[in-house]
Amino acid sequence: MEKKDIKISKNILKSLYYSLAISISVFYFIEHDGKFEYNRVYQTTFFTTAFNNSLNTQFYVENIYGHSGSIGFYDYIDRAVIYFYSIFIDIIPFLVFLIVVFLIVHFFRRFRFKIV
Repeated sequence: MEKKDIKISKNILKSLYYSLAISISVFYFIEHDGKFEYNRVYQTTFFTTAFNNSLNTQFYVENIYGHSGSIGFYDYIDRAVIYFYSIFIDIIPFLVFLIVVFLIVHFFRRFRFKIV
């Protein structure tokens, strides 16, 4: 039996890379509309997926009450970790968006339009 090669075009890989970068960037900024509930160490994401980050409860407590004594995250860096984690909590909408962006990017990379 003869072995067959599977060939993947560089354009497909570049389109996948661009669409992944675009999707992560867009979802990162969308997750800023989520809400933190400080009393219960709880977060509701933009797509209404609520999660209790029990693995990082100590992280929450230190960053909510530890720095200034007032309620609220001290640094944007502290919140950025949670925003990035929220992308993977909302994985289904993220994958759908990734596929749509990939199809759009690949379509426009493959076909060139000229106005005559």
